[in-house]
Amino acid sequence: MADADKPKDSPDEEKRETAPEEDTGQASTPRMANEPDDSDGDTVTTGDDTVDAGPSSDPLMPGPDGEVADPAPEDADETDPTSQEAQDEARADDDGMIAHDYGDHSAPPVEDGAAAQDTLTAGTENDATADTVVGSVHADDTVTDDRGEAAVAAGTGGPLVQEKIIERRGGFVPAVFGGILAAVGGFFLSQYLGPTGWPFSGAANFEEETRSALMETRDGMQALQGRVDGVETNLSDVDLSSVETAVADLTERTGTLAADIATLQSDVGEIGTGLNERVDALSSSVEGLQAGLATISEDAASFADRVSALEKAPMEDAVSPETVAAYEAELADLQSRMDEQSGAFDQTVADQRAAMEQAFADQQARMDEAFAQQQAQIEEQRAELQAMVDEANASEQEAARQAQIATLRAAVSDLDTAVRSGEPFQQALGPISDSEGMEVPEALSANAEDGVATQARLAESFPPAARDGLAAARADEPIEGEGANRFASFMARQLGARSVTPREGDSPDAILSRAEAALDNGDLGTALSELEALPDTAREAMSGWIDQARARADALSAVDALRQDLNIE
Repeated sequence: MADADKPKDSPDEEKRETAPEEDTGQASTPRMANEPDDSDGDTVTTGDDTVDAGPSSDPLMPGPDGEVADPAPEDADETDPTSQEAQDEARADDDGMIAHDYGDHSAPPVEDGAAAQDTLTAGTENDATADTVVGSVHADDTVTDDRGEAAVAAGTGGPLVQEKIIERRGGFVPAVFGGILAAVGGFFLSQYLGPTGWPFSGAANFEEETRSALMETRDGMQALQGRVDGVETNLSDVDLSSVETAVADLTERTGTLAADIATLQSDVGEIGTGLNERVDALSSSVEGLQAGLATISEDAASFADRVSALEKAPMEDAVSPETVAAYEAELADLQSRMDEQSGAFDQTVADQRAAMEQAFADQQARMDEAFAQQQAQIEEQRAELQAMVDEANASEQEAARQAQIATLRAAVSDLDTAVRSGEPFQQALGPISDSEGMEVPEALSANAEDGVATQARLAESFPPAARDGLAAARADEPIEGEGANRFASFMARQLGARSVTPREGDSPDAILSRAEAALDNGDLGTALSELEALPDTAREAMSGWIDQARARADALSAVDALRQDLNIE
């Protein structure tokens, strides 16, 4: 405070002290009593402007003994108009700061006739190195200056320093505007702090849903890969060597049976040949017997002729009765022998025929029995072979069916992921539509090219759709209530306000609040069920959102039905 310690003896000294300020373009202004000073001058700082004062231009600056120096008469008459204008501008500052009036005192004129200009510098400039005078600021924007009190306490009898207090008061329009801003800010703050966490609730739900879908897809793919590996292992474990061995054994046994049949046919041929030879021999014997009988018959006939000739011959020589009896006895004996030989021949022929027929019958029976046994063995082996072939075919078909089911389950898993993520799923439907016995539901085929809306998208688009539906429902309802309730209903209708927390009741606002809560919890079916209770006008206003939500719900239900069918199989 070098300048404050020096007494002001004459106006000439003041002029000399203020002369250097001409170079900086700063005008001298009065300085408050008891105000600290330094070599660079004093600075009065406001919210936007800064008024720089000269180091010793205040005529009321007390000396070292605390007295206030009176201004020189000639200085009192000479007032710098530019300095006075700067003071007036400081008093009328736009920020409501206080400008002090020190009566008629002003800074002395500047040498060389140059008009000093007061500079209002911005609060952000850092080139001012003067000390800052800070007054006491109260809640009513009033600044109290103690300059006058310091001057009176000094007892010098100088003029009393007056201060002007400028109070800036707001009007009705700023208050209404501030209230609207506060209401809007409170609404957005309640949305942010609410259960939905707007505007980041959709992103969080989408991230959680996507992560959950990816985890389910990964688990499903791992399970399906394990099942496919198991099917391949089962296919590789199917032992067809026993079937091949049985087929080879059956082939060998069939060859052996064919050889046995050939041997049997050879034996039958040999037996037939032997029988034919025996029949031929028997025929020869019969022919020999017949020839002998013919010879005997001829001999008998010749003997009979001889007897007849003897009987017819004249009985020149009488034959004794003994001779006749001897001839008759011989003839009877010959006839008896002929009868015996004829009976023996007939018996021999009958015996031979019976023996041959019995032998042939026995051989035929043995052949039939052997052939029946061989035929039974062939049929048994054929049945065993067919059973083994059927079992192998069944195993192969079962393995193919299991592989197809695994492929379909993988396709259903991909389809579920695509439906939940909102992507087109035409490619994922390919294996299902190409499979025999599988029918693609209409809910999937109708939205396969474009996909369905995601849960996060539905949650994000629900508030505007709910506001449209609520506005349509309120348009058909009269404003009920009295007084404040009627005014609140009117304002809610005008502003489109609605409940964001679930509440009981059958009003459209309550229904929409419960539907939104169910949607935030991921229960799309419950949300659609709640919306069924809305009036027709509200549902028509929300028809776009309801159609998207129902398409997603139907698609997810169809995917679950396909998965259940595959699990049953």
